[in-house]
Amino acid sequence: MLSCCKKSDGKIESDNSQTEENALLNAAENSGENTENVDNELSLLESEEMRLASEIDQLDDAENYSVLNEELYLVDSDSSLKIMEFGNEILIPDFSEQKKIVVHSSGSTVVRNFYDELYRLSKKETWNFSTIENAHLEKSESFEYKQDSYKPFKKVIVLDKSENQILYNEEKLPVASKKYYSDENKKVITEEISWTYDNLNRVLEEISVSYIYKTEKYDKLKDKLKKTKSYNYKKENTEPDYYYYENDVLKYRTVYSQEPGSFVTTAFFDNDYSIKVFYKENQKRKEIFYHSSDVLREKEYE
Repeated sequence: MLSCCKKSDGKIESDNSQTEENALLNAAENSGENTENVDNELSLLESEEMRLASEIDQLDDAENYSVLNEELYLVDSDSSLKIMEFGNEILIPDFSEQKKIVVHSSGSTVVRNFYDELYRLSKKETWNFSTIENAHLEKSESFEYKQDSYKPFKKVIVLDKSENQILYNEEKLPVASKKYYSDENKKVITEEISWTYDNLNRVLEEISVSYIYKTEKYDKLKDKLKKTKSYNYKKENTEPDYYYYENDVLKYRTVYSQEPGSFVTTAFFDNDYSIKVFYKENQKRKEIFYHSSDVLREKEYE
């Protein structure tokens, strides 16, 4: 084995390697051993040198990696942070009496966070800077608060030709949403959603209304589609019964029994047709096809 090994100018220097090689050769000549044994010893010695060299190279790579990914800070005379850089990410805070902005850059994406006088996030802009010529705002999010609360009660998301307004309750859960198509000439509603919750913040009902227009230009309203999802919780930590309606007409329901993994689903179709499916241990066991209350067909599953 080597007693000392170090890396110098990209080469491995061994203090005792030459001495050990001579010693092995002399020992072989004096004792009359087969030169094949000497070759084996030299081969082991060279393997050990290569192993140590590899370990040193790995250490060097690790050191270079840590340097490349080290956090770099730029501060002013008051030790206030001006710029922080980590890898390909850059953070630039800009706090003054007039504005409080933090700019974060990662690759071609730049995010600007705006804060109010209470340092609450009031606006967030996401920009695409793949090229300077084609730099553009991809998404804008604005937040509104009640008095001194730090929980926003309203959020507005603006994308290209669309806008989404969301209202929140005190638990930061969405209670209402309105989506719009928006361009330079018009702003028309495309969808409304509302949510209600129980005292455990579980969804009791979700109602959505989709507005269907005659053309892609959203010129005239053609129809509306109302969808209602209702949940009935029998016990805590159990699956709720589920009911789905379209324009207030029941289309689907799932009712759970007290036995875990056992439930019945029913799908309702036009002209009074329906299919009831029975599950046990979460496996389909039986299907029954109905027209009104008349059984048309039954199918068993193993």
